Amino acid sequence: KNKPHRAMRRVPKLARRLGRRLRATTTSVSPVSPTAAITVHLPEAAVATVSAAAGETLLHALERADLSDVWEGGACGGSAQCSTCRVVVESAPTPLAPRADEELDMLEAAAAAADRVRATPDPGTEYLAPASRLSCQVVVRVPDDDGLVVRLPDDVTNLLEVPLWLRGPR
Repeated sequence: KNKPHRAMRRVPKLARRLGRRLRATTTSVSPVSPTAAITVHLPEAAVATVSAAAGETLLHALERADLSDVWEGGACGGSAQCSTCRVVVESAPTPLAPRADEELDMLEAAAAAADRVRATPDPGTEYLAPASRLSCQVVVRVPDDDGLVVRLPDDVTNLLEVPLWLRGPR
């Protein structure tokens, strides 16, 4: 006779128990959280619109938008250690939070490295401009940042790849 194995006889009973537990713990889905629409000017005059949730960093929103074919931001994982996620804020509906000391230090180090690495005069001045920000340090506020416009610069310096002797003071 074709009797099922005893473990197979217990499967329906386990499925019923599991179903009861799942029904008991099921919660309703919360409504979708509001987002901010951010316009991103890419190299070669392309434009993309990215949505970002409240409390999310701009870097995370840009990574979710999968801009990896034109932008290599976030080499350090968002810890303000590489400057590859640098963006230039073209316009903001409300003023962004001021830059923290860690962000300023990284932008200054990137400017110094850019001055040493590139032969053009003062390439690091754009790094120090007030509109220059590290996207890993910009936390999106909804609805305050809805309509934010940023530009991805053509030249970024990855300080993780710059030798230490090029990073120091001049």
